[in-house]
Amino acid sequence: GAEVSDCGKWLIVMPLKDCRDNLIYITPLEKGKEINGKFQLTKIVDKFEADYE
Repeated sequence: GAEVSDCGKWLIVMPLKDCRDNLIYITPLEKGKEINGKFQLTKIVDKFEADYE
């Protein structure tokens, strides 16, 4: 999934597969710019180390 941060400056991308080892990527958004084409994503989480029930 994807969502825009509360401040509106970042797109947060969270590709999910079986809810394990999920990744989180971000890319900056520019005010007034149209969203189209490919994004340059920066990985900020490459593996979740905890598991909760």
